[in-house]
Amino acid sequence: MLKQKIEFEIPSYILAATHKSREEFIRRRKILTAVNLYLSEEISLEMAAEFAETSKWEFEECLSHHEIPISLVNFDDYNRELEVISN
Repeated sequence: MLKQKIEFEIPSYILAATHKSREEFIRRRKILTAVNLYLSEEISLEMAAEFAETSKWEFEECLSHHEIPISLVNFDDYNRELEVISN
């Protein structure tokens, strides 16, 4: 898999305010970015878990812990599609 490195600066006071090590801060930002991309439906659950460097199960557990739905299926859209298929 090809990867691209993206760099950005984090002011020291941000790390101090969060009481996180540099590594833990980066890890949490990756998870939050994965959640954001998943919720905006830009990537799948599997892709988000991979980006967050967790298993799919761990990522689902993270979503559940924050009361974020694991499935983003819109049942109104689903029912409309079923109607179209049925006719």
